[in-house]
Amino acid sequence: MGRHPGWLFRDTVEDSKRLRIDSIKSLLRGEVSGITSTWTNNRTGESFKVDIGWDSGDQLEITYTTKDGWPIQYSIRRLMTPSNLGNGFRYWFQCPGLRDGNQCYKRVGILYLPPGAIYFACRHCYRLPYQDQLLRMKQFDGLPKPQASP
Repeated sequence: MGRHPGWLFRDTVEDSKRLRIDSIKSLLRGEVSGITSTWTNNRTGESFKVDIGWDSGDQLEITYTTKDGWPIQYSIRRLMTPSNLGNGFRYWFQCPGLRDGNQCYKRVGILYLPPGAIYFACRHCYRLPYQDQLLRMKQFDGLPKPQASP
């Protein structure tokens, strides 16, 4: 019968707000005490603002208000690995999301907030495909299915 009829219309990486570790390097290096990131929907003019700073420890504190007016505040652990170039460090987020009921803790460079979601998490937690993956799936969905040998 094919895939579920709504499989092509699911949220993708491109539909989501993205929080990139590279965009907050000045905060990670201690050059600034906080950063505000703003996303604006070009069609509706609606904007979404996220404040990022340090909590009382060494974790990043994320603060924003949902579309429904709920204040959200939580911490995300920042990880560092030695640079492959031999000098300095590479920064990462430790995903705060849940996947299959378990804490993710995946080391990622980008966290996503899909439409309707409340918390930032990695694309694996939200099972977010890229748009081109869905297009490729659509191309193959119309092919005849192999028949079992008698």
